[in-house]
Amino acid sequence: MLIYNLHFVLLILIVPIFRSCSAIPRRGLEPWSIILCKFRDLATYEPRTKNWVVRWITGHNDEPDTIEQYFMNVSNGLYSIGGSNVNGWFTLSKTQKDILHMIGKSRRGRINPPLLGSDSSFRVFPYASSGEYDDRYDLMSTANAYMYHSNFGMSGPGLNGPHLDYLGWLPMDRMLYFGRESGNNYTLRLSSISVPHNQTRGWLLIMLPYDRDDPNNYYTIELRTPHNFDRGIEQAKHEILNIYTTNLAFCSGTSSSEKWHKLLFYIIKAG
Repeated sequence: MLIYNLHFVLLILIVPIFRSCSAIPRRGLEPWSIILCKFRDLATYEPRTKNWVVRWITGHNDEPDTIEQYFMNVSNGLYSIGGSNVNGWFTLSKTQKDILHMIGKSRRGRINPPLLGSDSSFRVFPYASSGEYDDRYDLMSTANAYMYHSNFGMSGPGLNGPHLDYLGWLPMDRMLYFGRESGNNYTLRLSSISVPHNQTRGWLLIMLPYDRDDPNNYYTIELRTPHNFDRGIEQAKHEILNIYTTNLAFCSGTSSSEKWHKLLFYIIKAG
C-alpha cells in the first residue's frame, strides 16, 4: 500500500509470514511484516516513529485500539496477527520530486469525465462485488463509518453480521434463518454482535428470505451497541441489510424499494 502527499511517501508492505490464502473462513494466526519507507530527499523526516507503528500494530501491555486487538476482538479470538514485525524506516532511491513527476505523467492521459464521479471497477474485498462499500456499521466504509477517537487516530467500527458470517466469525448456532421451521409467530431475542459472544446468549444474526427462487437472497437483522470497537455508534441500533448474490459474490445494502415493503409485510405477518 502506497500513501503519499506533498511531504512524504509511506510505503507499508504487509506480508503474512504464512503462505497467502484466499480461503474462507479466515482463521488462525497470520502475522504481518510491515516495511516503512521515506523519500531520499526527506531522509530525516519520519511522520511517525517506528515505535509508534509497533504500538499501533501490536501494542504494549495489552494496549487497546491496536490492529492486533481489532482482529482478536472482531473475530472473537478466531483470527490473530500476533507476532507481526515492523521494519524501517528505510530510505527510498527516489526523491519526492521523482515520485511527483511520475504521478504527473500518469495523469496526462485521456480522461473520460463521466467516469470521474464513481469508480465501480475496484473490489473492496476479493469475495465482494465491484464498487463502493457503503455501510456505516462496517470498517470497510472507513470514509463514512461510525468511528471514534483512539490513541492512534480514528478507529472502528467492527464488521457487519453478513461480513462476519462470511469470514466464519459468527457461531452457526447463533444465526437463525427465519421461516425454516413451521409456525407463524416468533418471539426472538437479539444479542449485540459488538459484545464478546461468550457474554451473550441471544441470536446474533437473523436472516429473512424474500426470494422463493433463490434462498441466498435475504434480509439480515443484527443488533449493534457502543461497545469495544463499535464505540463510535451513539446508541444501540438494529441494522437491516439486503443480501443478494451476484456472480458468486455477495452484496449488501439498505433499500426503500418494493423489496423493503415486502420485508415489513413479512415481519408484520410473522409477528
